[in-house]
Amino acid sequence: MDKSQINLILIHGLKKHNENVFGEFEKFLQENEAIKKFNIINFYYYDNLDKNTINHKLFKEEINKILKEHSDKETYVLSYSMGSTAALTLTSNFPNITKIYALVPVFKITQGLWIKKIFTNLKKAKKLKKKLGKERYLRLKALKEKGGSEKYPIRLITQIDLFRKKNKKEVKNLKNKKIKIIFSTNDEINNLKETIKYINQKINYNDNDIEVNFTKKTHFSLLSKDEKRYFDIIKFFEVN
Repeated sequence: MDKSQINLILIHGLKKHNENVFGEFEKFLQENEAIKKFNIINFYYYDNLDKNTINHKLFKEEINKILKEHSDKETYVLSYSMGSTAALTLTSNFPNITKIYALVPVFKITQGLWIKKIFTNLKKAKKLKKKLGKERYLRLKALKEKGGSEKYPIRLITQIDLFRKKNKKEVKNLKNKKIKIIFSTNDEINNLKETIKYINQKINYNDNDIEVNFTKKTHFSLLSKDEKRYFDIIKFFEVN
């Protein structure tokens, strides 16, 4: 099959509104003319500032919808964070998806540290509000939210956990796929040890071609401009 006919679905993690977390990568593809090799499908749906989209049933429904829409052609998937969790979970039902490059999949969150951070910030927020006054405090809070702080972290933790538990059988059914998984040794939210343990228990290495690599880049900086990473992604998808 001509590579120009291969779909490349980009599945993002939880993000701010219409932010394109793969923007720098797409720009790199355009600059190197590699974008001509694929039909790029950038999946937009769930939003960490919209409570209604943070729901494990909707994760599955919306991602399955786009996978079905493009199930008539050979398809590759590039995914990030929660998107990688979805890619490694839901693609087992789609034999046309033959390659997955999964960046920092989140199967086990460092829940205790995150919740501790939330309550520490709430305590600081009360002091700051008293010091600055309500109006200045709200302006500062709005500015911080534009910078991407999590608005519903506890709901997010719960829904990711439910997604993992409800779909664990589908992870076991992955077959005949070439998969590259990138973990961060400095991950701010992922419980690396437990996530690796979960993947090793659920994914059948004998039925798939799986490579696991590690990076020192943090979870949230992994998609910043990184030509070395971009070339690795292109090489994995065998774009000449």
